[in-house]
Amino acid sequence: MQVPRALRLVGYALLVIIVVPTLIDTGAPLTAHFAAWCAAFAVFALAFHVGASAPEGRRSRRRLALAAQTPAMLAMAAILPCHFGALAVVIVASQAALVLSRAQVAGWIAVQTLVVGVSLSRVCPLYDTVAAMVALLGFQSFAAVAVFVVRGESEARRALAHANAELRATRVLLADASRAQERTRIARELHDVLGHDLTALGLQLEIASHVAPEQAPVHVGKARDVSARLLRNVREVVSAIRVPDGAGLAIALRTLVEDVRGSPCTSRCPTNSASTRPRAPTACCAACRRS
Repeated sequence: MQVPRALRLVGYALLVIIVVPTLIDTGAPLTAHFAAWCAAFAVFALAFHVGASAPEGRRSRRRLALAAQTPAMLAMAAILPCHFGALAVVIVASQAALVLSRAQVAGWIAVQTLVVGVSLSRVCPLYDTVAAMVALLGFQSFAAVAVFVVRGESEARRALAHANAELRATRVLLADASRAQERTRIARELHDVLGHDLTALGLQLEIASHVAPEQAPVHVGKARDVSARLLRNVREVVSAIRVPDGAGLAIALRTLVEDVRGSPCTSRCPTNSASTRPRAPTACCAACRRS
């Protein structure tokens, strides 16, 4: 899943955007007030890195990191309300969308936007506070929706890969079952066709070995007739169960062309499926030849 990596890179960029203008705007005074903001920012940045760099299956680690990011972000907004630290809510919203449901993320965004708005109202006019809250709400919603879209696509790809693996396993089992069924059918046909003739052949040979020498040729001739009939029946059975060469390829090509809707390609295959020398189908467009 490439979402965490992309978010990690964007999050690092936002961290730089937050800290650099804040340092320039405040003049980096070495005071307890600014030191508290720096400590909250350090906790926020560390928690973001821990959560964003977590492997795909470590949802608990991301949840713990999210739980640490949120209070650190709120502390930054409370210490320096009208500074760029308010953009940290966008990072928190994107991280929440990775591990929480849509309803939970919506509540998370609403609560943290309200808290940040209360902090801004202490030092900013009401109009500026409402405008900032609306802007932050829009940024967070956009980030969360983008994460949910890519997250849904990633989950769909995993589900498709799982279904494909199950389909392959089912196809193998079906092929084994089909082969076993085909062997059983061939065995039954051979038994039905050859069983009686083999019995008759054995009887004629047994009789020929016990009768007088002058009568033996009669039974040997009958055995020879039975043997010829056996050979003819075997050939008929083999001809009936033999798959004509090229028939499966022709059907597969026709199905492929029919399934591609809107394609200008057509295929021409031999109509005589019993031919033992199948001709290669020809395509009518250069796109088929290139593929």
